[in-house]
Amino acid sequence: MAVYVVDHAEFREREDIVIGVYSGRFGYSLRCCQELLGPCIQHGKSRDIWSDAYHALNRYESAELMPVGGELVPTEPEAKTKRTRVMHVTCFVERARDRLQDAAARFTVSVDTKGRVRGEAVATNRPTIQISGVRVDPWQSEPEVGLAVLLHLASNEQNTAVDDLMTRLRKGGKR
Repeated sequence: MAVYVVDHAEFREREDIVIGVYSGRFGYSLRCCQELLGPCIQHGKSRDIWSDAYHALNRYESAELMPVGGELVPTEPEAKTKRTRVMHVTCFVERARDRLQDAAARFTVSVDTKGRVRGEAVATNRPTIQISGVRVDPWQSEPEVGLAVLLHLASNEQNTAVDDLMTRLRKGGKR
C-alpha cells in the first residue's frame, strides 16, 4: 500500500473536478493515459475551469508516491521511442458543485516532431480558443503535454482582462 505526498493545498468544499487526458483525437479512438478525480483546489479568486484543471493536474503530477513504511519509491523514467508522426492529445474536464455539473471543457491538440502544438479548446460559456504558438518537448508524455496546454489556457483566461484593456487603449489611441 502507498500514499501520495504532496504540498499543502486548500480545497473548495463540495466542489469536485474530473480530468481525463487521452492519447488520440476527439471523435476517434481515444486511449486513456491519466484520469484524476478529486476536489477543486482554491488557488485564487478566479473560478476559471482551465485554471482549476491546471492546478489540480499540476498538483497530481508533482505528487511523490511513498510506501506506508515511509521510504521514497523512485519513479522510473519512461523509455523514449522515436516519434515519426504527429502525436494527438485530448483532455476532458468536468467540474461539479454539490453533485451538479458546473462547467465542462475539452481541448484536442496535435504535437509535431519539432514540438509545435496546434489545436482548439472549448469550454462552457467561453468562446473557442485556437491553440498555437505553444511549444513542448516532443518527447514528453501525453499528461505532460496536457499540463503544458492547460497552463497556456489558464494563462490565456487569466489575462483576458488585460488583453481587453490593451485592445480598448489601442482603439482609443487610433481615434
